[in-house]
Amino acid sequence: MKLIPLLPNSKEPLRGKSWLQRISDDPETQRNWLRRGLNIGCPQRHNNLTVADFDVPGTGEQWIEEHGGEVLLSVIVRTRKGLHLYFSGQTQTRKFAHGDIKSGIGYCVFPPSRVDGHKYEFLRNDWGRLSPFPEELFPYEAPGAPPGTVTDGIRNVRRYVRGIRAISGSGGHNATFRAACCLRDAGFSEAEALAEMVEWNQTNAEPPWTVKELLHKVRDAYAKVMQ
Repeated sequence: MKLIPLLPNSKEPLRGKSWLQRISDDPETQRNWLRRGLNIGCPQRHNNLTVADFDVPGTGEQWIEEHGGEVLLSVIVRTRKGLHLYFSGQTQTRKFAHGDIKSGIGYCVFPPSRVDGHKYEFLRNDWGRLSPFPEELFPYEAPGAPPGTVTDGIRNVRRYVRGIRAISGSGGHNATFRAACCLRDAGFSEAEALAEMVEWNQTNAEPPWTVKELLHKVRDAYAKVMQ
């Protein structure tokens, strides 16, 4: 398993250099991170994984009850708010009714990390029986929409924005500004756009922007309309 070090009691990567440069599959290196009190993260792309992140309490358990028989749920992690369900393979990063599908460039906090006093822990931990990601069970969803309701406009904008990569030294500022403008032009409010950009930032910006920097870029995008 390839992992990365995170700041203690945090989801954020260590400062100083890109987390992509700190990826290690060496067990002793990983144990040393934990001995130092660091948290650890699991990069999706580098482990060929997709994670369904249920961040509404109780919805992960409900999903397992309804669909667990259709897939072999061999790796489940309890998080601060809900569950992480791990699957093999890659897909489009996106939101669904009760959380986010995390895949591609990005990472998830990994056990036994602690965030705000909560310990991430395995409920099931059988990597040898990992199931492929069940694409048909996680359709694109609009925020607040009833499960199964797909809003094409929202879906298409999100899909387009999630395809925008911001790489430092390679037009990263312009790419980030373009993503914010796309959300603005699609009718998102400034607050909604910022929320989307925070999610986008976790997987598409290298290195990630701070929330303060993202707020500045979103405000710049919306200010262009006001002038």
